[in-house]
Amino acid sequence: MAKKLYLLLFFLLPSLTNFAQVKLGIGLGMSTVEVAPSDLLITDNSGAQSLAIKLENANFGIHGGLVCRIPIKKFFIQPEVFFNTSSADFRVQDFSGGMVTEKLFREKYQNLDIPFLLGFKLGPLHLQGGPVGHLFINCQSELDQIEGYQKKFEALTYGWQAGLGLDIWKFFLDLNYEGNFSRFGEHINLFGKKFAFDDRPARIVATVGFLFGAKSRR
Repeated sequence: MAKKLYLLLFFLLPSLTNFAQVKLGIGLGMSTVEVAPSDLLITDNSGAQSLAIKLENANFGIHGGLVCRIPIKKFFIQPEVFFNTSSADFRVQDFSGGMVTEKLFREKYQNLDIPFLLGFKLGPLHLQGGPVGHLFINCQSELDQIEGYQKKFEALTYGWQAGLGLDIWKFFLDLNYEGNFSRFGEHINLFGKKFAFDDRPARIVATVGFLFGAKSRR
């Protein structure tokens, strides 16, 4: 369903720009991840508990990219494409070998975040909301050091954003809350089994940007 919506918006966008003033711009910002999952308890092929994986910290994310705003009277359409980099730290307890060892591992993620927001202007303020897609690009993981660990990411995952913003001259400041439909850690695969934490991550996404004038397409 979400894929069909993105395809529809993609084909509608060129026709919409023929009837509106298009503003192109850039945006930079950061995000915080809100997630508090239970630990993962991993058993090996024999059924014995082998590992316990705990999310120690979900670090700040940084993003930057392009913004397109299409005003339609008091409303606007705002597709965005942001390159996002973030990381998470995992504390892993290893019960194999007759003794318990503990170590901290970091994973670094790179994605393209693609929100498609619909907004309403209230003077210098605006409200917006809409779907967002996360296109996986790359992951560097210290968890690769664990025997039997594999990373299996979905190419595209989905969520939604809603929030408010402020326009000052050609600058804008947006603050959005983001929910996701996928559970945190769904890429984790150990001993041929897929694991995931029991919580879906949410984010607070702050973006400051600059819009370069308007180009009339009438």
